[in-house]
Amino acid sequence: MNTITMSPLTMNQMPLEALPDLKAFRRIITLYDQKRAGRLLPTWKDFTFTEFTGLHSRLALSQCEAGDFRFRLFGTSFVELFGRDLTGEFLTTSLVAEQVKESYRHFKTLVDEKMCGRAIGRVPAIGRGFMDFDVLDLPLGDESGNVSHFLHVCAPPTHGYNSW
Repeated sequence: MNTITMSPLTMNQMPLEALPDLKAFRRIITLYDQKRAGRLLPTWKDFTFTEFTGLHSRLALSQCEAGDFRFRLFGTSFVELFGRDLTGEFLTTSLVAEQVKESYRHFKTLVDEKMCGRAIGRVPAIGRGFMDFDVLDLPLGDESGNVSHFLHVCAPPTHGYNSW
């Protein structure tokens, strides 16, 4: 496992060969593993939307495009986390300037080394104090086995906002 620390977030890159056992993400990791069907990466087409019942609000889907990742789906839990709907926007434009370089490096590692990632920490939310941030990034492949998308999943909320 590789780790990038970007205060206030820690970003981990984990091998796909042995998926992590993360209680908050157990259901989605089990589904992801089933869809791999002996391959390293499932494709987005391997999933049906109904398989995500109960998780829809906690999901985002990004597609690799022009060296960045464009959000194609952005669930309401992500909207709450980021304070706006980022559907159609690039990942790098969703970040504050200080986060772009490290986030790009994190996702480049996930793509190049075909790994899953997790970003966890408490982040400032403008006008809303601090929020818990816990997101799992699962790579999806194309027909050639290259990373083409990411399925991003928020952990279920454990706290509300903290005004300090």
